[in-house]
Amino acid sequence: SRTAAAMASLDRLLEVGRQLDQSLAEWLADFDRERQRWKQEARRIEQLAVTVCASLGLEGSLQAFGSAASGFGSTTSDVDLVFVREGEGAGIPPQQVLQSLKAYLESTGACYNMTRVFNVRAPLLKLTDESGIEVDMQVDNKLGLRNTALLAAYRSIGGVRAETVVRVVKEWARRCGLVGTVDGMINSYAWTILAIYYLQVVGLLPNLQALAKERGLEPVVVDGADTRFATIAAGEFVPTGSVALASAGALLCGFFEFYGNEFDWGRFAVCPRLARRAPGFVRKAEMNYGDRPLMYIEDPFDRAANLGHGTTAIGRERIMHALKAAARRTQDDQEPATWFMLCPDGFDRPCSQPFLKARLRKPCRESEVPGEMWRLFEPFGATCVFVRPDDAQAVEVYIQFGSWQELRSAQSANESNLSCCDQPIALYISLGYGLHEELDRFVAYETPSGAGINAGMGYIATLSGLFAPLPFATRTAGFAPGAANALEFVPGAASAGLAWGAGSGWGSYAGPPMPAQAWGFGMPAPGAAADAWNYGPPPGASLSAQLGDH
Repeated sequence: SRTAAAMASLDRLLEVGRQLDQSLAEWLADFDRERQRWKQEARRIEQLAVTVCASLGLEGSLQAFGSAASGFGSTTSDVDLVFVREGEGAGIPPQQVLQSLKAYLESTGACYNMTRVFNVRAPLLKLTDESGIEVDMQVDNKLGLRNTALLAAYRSIGGVRAETVVRVVKEWARRCGLVGTVDGMINSYAWTILAIYYLQVVGLLPNLQALAKERGLEPVVVDGADTRFATIAAGEFVPTGSVALASAGALLCGFFEFYGNEFDWGRFAVCPRLARRAPGFVRKAEMNYGDRPLMYIEDPFDRAANLGHGTTAIGRERIMHALKAAARRTQDDQEPATWFMLCPDGFDRPCSQPFLKARLRKPCRESEVPGEMWRLFEPFGATCVFVRPDDAQAVEVYIQFGSWQELRSAQSANESNLSCCDQPIALYISLGYGLHEELDRFVAYETPSGAGINAGMGYIATLSGLFAPLPFATRTAGFAPGAANALEFVPGAASAGLAWGAGSGWGSYAGPPMPAQAWGFGMPAPGAAADAWNYGPPPGASLSAQLGDH
């Protein structure tokens, strides 16, 4: 019967979760030893910044926000600080506040890699503390403070399981090279929102914003957004049903299955504000932008902010390929799921694919661009400059470095004025996907004075090693005989087996043969009718419905 099958698949999920828990505990034990030092340094950095602001006579308060304050941070996280202007200081432009901080910190020598990012809607000062921790400083980001308070509340309610799932998801996405709006994907904060929403759907977390309205709490308006949410005393919310039995490992397996195979991105939105227990997903029709966004991830407070807005077709495919591959490997009977299978030691794409990206608006003296890029970045250890001149609007440039540390130092040249195009350069950290995908359209300059060579001819072999398939996206002995060895990502919906469009879900499954309703999660077998994806799994058969079962 369906009930028996669902119970069997749930038992299997819980067992796989226990296996994954063992390797997660081992990894987290090592990771958390470094994390304790990071936390101490983060507190020191915050106190130092408070002292600096007081020394400069700035009227206002300085506070930490982001992952360092919410409790979801790790040793690879930045420390985010915001200075909230008050009194007469409220009239001082944000750029002036940040420039004062920059000048003072440079005079002390307490930090390096000072980077101005002032020519944007929300000015930012980036720097590297003497401990090696990256710091981002902003002015008056009050909405960021409220978002941090909400996430901290969810962390407190969800306990160790919620904290572990969010932290592991963020680290997995970072190492796999799935973080970065510059490369057409989503940022780390969006991955946090994905994890929070999933935990709401399966019932590990409540909806604090909906609860605030139920309790009749007064709106808390910040920058035009209603930021009210309820607070819950310890023990007031207790997960019930199957999710009460699920370990962090089981929930992590469920995260990959939920977003990789169950969630219909064509019809539904990720929205913590309206989150409901499965199978009551939030429809795009309920949202500000309707079904127009292809990837809809709403900020909890700012309804106008879709965190998936900047994604590209290839970026979305890349994310989905990784989620599907991770879901497949955690379900593989031939090889027990472990964290080290999903993220082997030494696997870290941001460290192995260090590029800076820039777009120089035309008109521009294009013949001077390679030389000027080399003059600007050679002191920082640049190894090659790639220039794409065939764009009608801009000259696209990628600068490759030998290490992430060299790249970060080079980023301090942001907003330097360029003589070849009479404009300040805007530099973005990139994983180089756009370069690799269209390599034959770039010209590579290996030295400051050397002639350019067609990058597609001269660099395809060199760069291919950097963009190797994800380590867990491989077929194992349990797969069909004679099948190709790698489930490598190939840009393009046809090759990736994905179809993205309003109302179309994700198209057909392109992985290896598998039994229908594997694990009882509702995934259709290859060759199933197309609407099996369009309308999602049958109620009670999906993973989220099982975990969220009352």
